Order: sequence, then C-alpha cells, then structure tokens
Amino acid sequence: MAGQLTDGCLTPLDSLKVGFLTSTSWEAQRLEGPMRRVEEYRQFAEDCRQLARTLRKPEHRQQLQEMATAWEMLALEREAQLAKDKRSDAA
Repeated sequence: MAGQLTDGCLTPLDSLKVGFLTSTSWEAQRLEGPMRRVEEYRQFAEDCRQLARTLRKPEHRQQLQEMATAWEMLALEREAQLAKDKRSDAA
C-alpha cells in the first residue's frame, strides 16, 4: 500500500488521506451556527487522539497528539472569539 511504513503503520498524514477522520456521525453535524465549528475542531482533536492510540511508532503517536492539541487550541480560540463577538453585539 502506498504510504505504508515498513512496520505496517501508515503515517498520520497518510491515515488522514485514506479517511480515518471522516466520521459521519459527529455531534457537530447536528449543530447549527457558530458553535458548530468549535465542536468540529474538538471532534478532530478526539479523532487524532483515537488514531494516535492505534499507531505503533511513538513519533507518529506524538505527531497525532500534537495535532490534537492544535485542534483543541483552535477550538478555544474560536470560543473566545465568539464570546468577544457576542459581547460586542450586546454593547
């Protein structure tokens, strides 16, 4: 299989390419409006953590954990922006 490493693990990027993170039953898909993106980011983070648990090589697990952290940070930043926008709209 293209992109497969010698130990049988796909790289994180290859895993993403083949659709490991394309769940269609996400809670975020039922949300409407601005919070949907926050929930999507959190779901991406959880997907990365789940995928990391399946990888054999520590460096690949670490990459996925770092990706999860980045998605969580994006979710927090988006939440903060939404709160700021809400305060501005109320003023």
